[in-house]
Amino acid sequence: MKIASIDVGIKNLAICIFDTSNNSFVITDWNVINLSNEVKCTLCNELAKYSKQEEYYCQKHAKKSGVKIPPINMLTVEKKTKKELIALCLNNKIALVGPTQLKSDIINRIKSTYETDYLVHVERIKAHSINLVDIGSALKTSLDKLERVDKVLIENQIGPLANRMKCLQSMITQYYIDNGITDIEYISAVNKLSYFMSGPSEYKDRKKHAVTITRSLIKDAVWLDIFNKHKKKDDLGDCFLQGLWYLRKTNLIINCGDT
Repeated sequence: MKIASIDVGIKNLAICIFDTSNNSFVITDWNVINLSNEVKCTLCNELAKYSKQEEYYCQKHAKKSGVKIPPINMLTVEKKTKKELIALCLNNKIALVGPTQLKSDIINRIKSTYETDYLVHVERIKAHSINLVDIGSALKTSLDKLERVDKVLIENQIGPLANRMKCLQSMITQYYIDNGITDIEYISAVNKLSYFMSGPSEYKDRKKHAVTITRSLIKDAVWLDIFNKHKKKDDLGDCFLQGLWYLRKTNLIINCGDT
């Protein structure tokens, strides 16, 4: 039996697929999906921070691009005083006609130099600004690439601040229904750590515990290496522990450790 455990998120939708048999399981897929369609580095799979002439670079490859990385204060020139702008030009060897130049002329000079001599900063997309149709389209494209499962577990989204997450939860549900998978359960977020922690705790503490507990339970060397190297270990841990909770609750496994 294959079970997909999903931790809902627009930029960090985490999914762990368990293949269960003989009271044990193996992980067949485990990843975090970004539904925002943010641009990635041309040379690797990391999110792009800079661009130049239709080439995109992460922080690591930007340093190797041969083009200067702009200082952070070059991106907010409109908010600076004329004195600060002149200092910025001097520090970055941007030529000025003289101190009598108008502030607007100095700003234009800095912007012109930025566009020609520096990598251009790529703005991060804010999750709340992404069109729901685009999210739904990206969701379908991403889930179509995954293997077929028999059951789906989705962390239940509650509260007035979770409206977009609740909408995404519904999109995920409808996707699987449309693909003939109707064995879907919504799981309370409190369950995933219930076998390992008792009593109330802060959100940050739960996230830290999820990472620590997950690391201690994963026995497969390949998956453990992937987990340890991933930037979103907390989200990977959440979807893994949610699935593990269900497997234990329904007696589909005897041992906690991944085989």
